[in-house]
Amino acid sequence: SVYLSSSFNDTVYEREAMVQQVWSTVRKAVNEFGMEFEIIDPQAMMLGRSDVDFDYNYQEECEAEMERCRRESAGVDFMCLVAGDDNGVPFPKTIPFEVFNEILKHIAENKHKSPEREAVMEWYKLNTNSNPRSYVLMEKEKKIPTLTSTDHKKREKAWQGWVKELQTMQKGFNFACSQ
Repeated sequence: SVYLSSSFNDTVYEREAMVQQVWSTVRKAVNEFGMEFEIIDPQAMMLGRSDVDFDYNYQEECEAEMERCRRESAGVDFMCLVAGDDNGVPFPKTIPFEVFNEILKHIAENKHKSPEREAVMEWYKLNTNSNPRSYVLMEKEKKIPTLTSTDHKKREKAWQGWVKELQTMQKGFNFACSQ
């Protein structure tokens, strides 16, 4: 099994060409050696799902599939199509205690208060029941209940607020990781 990773928006044509022209050729060549060839495509995992960009479990599902590919593959187990679009990476559902504190230390390093630091601290809460201790990303629907409102205007406004929070946290994480 080979896990295919790429950005979702700007590799549409390349992915389609691979499906139509490359995979069948590779599959035939591999079959000649008595082996099977399987592509695991996270885009196919998303079919019929909504809100995948910000689904906390999506990252875990992808990681589980990558690990399965590593276990089952007799050789290559990961392929990445790199392009110019950067939709951002979903935030991890949990962050180990020490790692989280190190991230906080680097977000707006000289300030104890910054919008980025405040957003990260607001959305991640310490789970003292886990061993080892970790910070857990709060469920967005519990923190912003109007995300699931039947009122379209309320839901749209809530979604815009959620995206703003995401962008603020992303800015903080990016800054911390660049240090």
